[in-house]
Amino acid sequence: MIPQTAPQFSIDSFPADARVWIYQADRNLNEYEVLQCKQTLQSFSQQWTSHQMPLKAATEVLYNRFVVFFVDESANEVSGCGIDKSVNLVKQIEQQLGVDFFNRTQITYQTNDEVKAFALADAKKLFTEKVIDADTLIFNNLVNTKHELDTEWKQRLAESWLWKRLSIH
Repeated sequence: MIPQTAPQFSIDSFPADARVWIYQADRNLNEYEVLQCKQTLQSFSQQWTSHQMPLKAATEVLYNRFVVFFVDESANEVSGCGIDKSVNLVKQIEQQLGVDFFNRTQITYQTNDEVKAFALADAKKLFTEKVIDADTLIFNNLVNTKHELDTEWKQRLAESWLWKRLSIH
């Protein structure tokens, strides 16, 4: 008898209203770390439950820096304890890889095909020095749905919360 495993879901198959959680590493992961992380995440997403009910879930590592969880709640909703399971997994990955996924004072941006980061406190200085400008794409990790991930995750600095908050124009 072949053991049964939960199906693997492609993130492309998730509806626009699927829930999304993004965890940003404090540095880019190397290829080996990405592979290790993906294997751990895939195993988790196939077994992820909320109140003992299986979740239609998937995970991905994007740009060698972001761990993203997807849940289609049309079948089963994810509860606080289900979310706690994912947070605990991210903390385990942190320990294994020696990275920090919970530093909320780091801003990640994309320049050409490269993903870089800076400390929030350095934003005005970097803008003045023209390291970043109004057209720099920054990542908004506060998106909540797949649709928001697809349309609002990368934003021009001039259209972001950071621009408004720091008045750096």
